[in-house]
Amino acid sequence: ELCGWLVWHDNDSRKNAKGWPDLCLVKPGGYPALFWELKSARGKPTAEQLAWLHCLSLADGLDVRLLRPADWPTIQAILTERRNERVA
Repeated sequence: ELCGWLVWHDNDSRKNAKGWPDLCLVKPGGYPALFWELKSARGKPTAEQLAWLHCLSLADGLDVRLLRPADWPTIQAILTERRNERVA
């Protein structure tokens, strides 16, 4: 949110479709919508999670990923990237 993204985080996955990604982010200005599944370093995605990630990855304009703590530099780079900014 600090970087201008609208954030939806799955705090209680029991209320959602099985396997739906943990984190969904959108931001105006030419950014793709982000659908990210978050796992621990050793966590394994379920079959339902893999199915959602696969189906979402087939759609245009989405950034679909399975991310782990080691991916933090990539996460930071994506969330802080500047696009379509007007220069005065």
